[in-house]
Amino acid sequence: MPQYRSVGRFVLDQDTGSAIKGAGRVDIFMGTGQAAQDQAGLIKSSGRLYYLLLKESD
Repeated sequence: MPQYRSVGRFVLDQDTGSAIKGAGRVDIFMGTGQAAQDQAGLIKSSGRLYYLLLKESD
């Protein structure tokens, strides 16, 4: 039985991907190989996404 845990990290947008449809959806690259594939298959839940924007200086 898989063990679930909360994960928080900074990520960068790199592409929109053809499978990503609709606002508020992202794709997370977990790596290559069987271990990454197994881990990626467990991520199917809601989360929070924040964008950090630069503030214009006066």
